[in-house]
Amino acid sequence: MEFNVGIIFFLAVIGAVVFIIFQNRTKFNEINEDVPRKYRETKDLSSSLDDSLNNLNKNQALANQKEKKRKDFINKHYKLIAGFYNNYKFIDYAKKENRKIAKKQMLDIVNVLDKNLEIMENYFNKDSSFEYNYQIIIVGVVTFKFMNKETVNKVNKHLKILHDLNQKTDLPSKLVAALDRILT
Repeated sequence: MEFNVGIIFFLAVIGAVVFIIFQNRTKFNEINEDVPRKYRETKDLSSSLDDSLNNLNKNQALANQKEKKRKDFINKHYKLIAGFYNNYKFIDYAKKENRKIAKKQMLDIVNVLDKNLEIMENYFNKDSSFEYNYQIIIVGVVTFKFMNKETVNKVNKHLKILHDLNQKTDLPSKLVAALDRILT
């Protein structure tokens, strides 16, 4: 009987300890719900602000990267266009000794100048309500100081002479079409 009383007493003590622990735990949770709610809201706000600032930083980095690619693309093609104008040789296309230079320049009119002007025209017109043409693109090349206005005027004047040679001889249609787009 003494053993049974000891077990009952032991179970009663354990039950009392468990009861006290659960009572204190409930009171502790009630206290924690009042005070830390503001802390949790602040912590949630802080976390939300961190996420927003991280997204803003990523978006800004992507925008900067996109802008750099845009500038690099424009600079590359402006340099190619300016390279044609700056390296243009003023020759008499009718003279036989100028044939090699004439052929190279005519090919460059189609394959370098016209091609890059067309690429830039398509690039600028894809996202614009304003219609860009070759002349505006050439003004941009001059504006950004890849070449000067006098060079453009001299070369275009000489290209006009080449265009007029089409009346005396049949120049390839690709060349004539390229000259038409460049000069108008």
